[in-house]
Amino acid sequence: MPKKATHYKNEMAMDFAIQQNEAMIFPEIPTGYRASAATAFGDATSIAIGIFKKGGNAMDAAVAAAFALAVCEPSGSGLGGQTSLLLLKNGQVHYLDGHSHAPAAASLKSISRDQQHTGFRACTVPSTVAVLSQAQRQHGVLPLAAVLEPAIALAADGFKISRLQRIQAKWALTRNDLQPNRPRVARQKYWLQQQIMQQPRLAHTFSRLLRHGSEDFYSGALAAGIDRDMQEKGGLLTAQDLATAQFPKIRQPLRFRYRDVEVTTAPPPGGGLQLAVSLKILEKLLPASNADPVHWYWAMAEAVRMAFSERERFPVHPENFTASMQKHLLSEERVDELVRAIRGKEARYADDGAAEEPGETTHLCIADENGMVVSLSQSLQSLFGAKVANFELGFLYNNYLTTSTRYPGPFLLASGCIPRSNIVPTIISKNGRPVLAIGAAGSRRIISATVQVISGLLDRRLPLAAALAAPRIHPLLNGDLWVEKPLAKAISQDRRFAGYRRTVIRSRRCFAMGGVQAIAFDADGHHAAADPRRDGTAGGIF
Repeated sequence: MPKKATHYKNEMAMDFAIQQNEAMIFPEIPTGYRASAATAFGDATSIAIGIFKKGGNAMDAAVAAAFALAVCEPSGSGLGGQTSLLLLKNGQVHYLDGHSHAPAAASLKSISRDQQHTGFRACTVPSTVAVLSQAQRQHGVLPLAAVLEPAIALAADGFKISRLQRIQAKWALTRNDLQPNRPRVARQKYWLQQQIMQQPRLAHTFSRLLRHGSEDFYSGALAAGIDRDMQEKGGLLTAQDLATAQFPKIRQPLRFRYRDVEVTTAPPPGGGLQLAVSLKILEKLLPASNADPVHWYWAMAEAVRMAFSERERFPVHPENFTASMQKHLLSEERVDELVRAIRGKEARYADDGAAEEPGETTHLCIADENGMVVSLSQSLQSLFGAKVANFELGFLYNNYLTTSTRYPGPFLLASGCIPRSNIVPTIISKNGRPVLAIGAAGSRRIISATVQVISGLLDRRLPLAAALAAPRIHPLLNGDLWVEKPLAKAISQDRRFAGYRRTVIRSRRCFAMGGVQAIAFDADGHHAAADPRRDGTAGGIF
């Protein structure tokens, strides 16, 4: 390695030490809780902690926080989106799969390329209301009113709009101004002019859910309001689609070992298989004793790039994902083959059609003092979803059909199709006890960010907050490499990264590099942390 590059390697090692010290002064990262919450927005975290104080368990707190995020983080989730979660209860991990499906009328003929990404024909059947309601009913201990009333109050009274949210609204507004034929985000200019965001119509919708239950959203007055809105605006989602929706599906989670821990995560169409392939490759490329930060980042980039390359080459439909298929895809022989391809410098770039996709999500982790842990991801897919709202009911529609393909394959855009997703709600255990609950927002950066935090915590022994704050790297399928600024010099001077088409320097702690929320567990209690790249906070009760 050139002398100059060696200097940068030492500089990067110093950066790790700096990040570790920073963890000691982050006010939102206290440790030693007996019940804790990490969410993507301060109001949602406060609501989760309030639920604990009322006697609620982790599921009560998670559902209350998730409904709150539908109010105060509408760029990432909402009642018009989808939700999936992992639940650790009585030593067993359960997966509630809320991946949504296309309306019956969806097809390549009924949805153009543009309509697939933005507008009223871009959405799938929303699952969030059904998943959260069923999860709380089956696993919570408080009445429904206790978990819904905080969201109702937050929508009615309003929340303080953050600087990041103003920036997000400007992004979306600018994109739509450049394309005047596309619908704009609901009340976007309001976001740019006000300090407090009040949503009385959304509050009314929540109040109906409280009085009439989630069934109202799928077969009652709320369903009729969605059907009417879609008919008026040229959408495809109907009352029949809502009435026949089956949410959530109780499925076997994807389980695998990484070094000496057991990882449990979301199976396809979620991103758990890519997380598994990345970590299995990382075991081969990165001996646990390796302390070279540059090599660590190289291994991260190569493992994630290969995992997504494999997803493009061999996409897996959820109905076809069997135990035998998982055993083959994660077998020693298969992983060794992928590692040989990496070491042989095989450049498996994808064509432009598989370039980095847009996408946003929100994630939360909640744990109570009795050992119940929830790792929950919910999303509208892109930033502000389909960029259109049901004004009567006060929520934005998702645009999950943007992840469906227009070429033959398991995710072909068609009637009832299930679009592909990157979510990885994850729980890691050792000797039957939880070690880490984690998940992230950010499309494909969900995988790269989650892999880096897991390895930073388990392999580099960083404190959780430092693992979240550490600089990130992200490989794209087109051969580009995104690098946060503190890593730029070291990586640009290192020959191991020469195989990438170009290096794109992102700002320090860049929003685009994902937003991770996590809780680590040890003998001292819960250590909750939220990603400093976004608006997330963490807290709990002692």
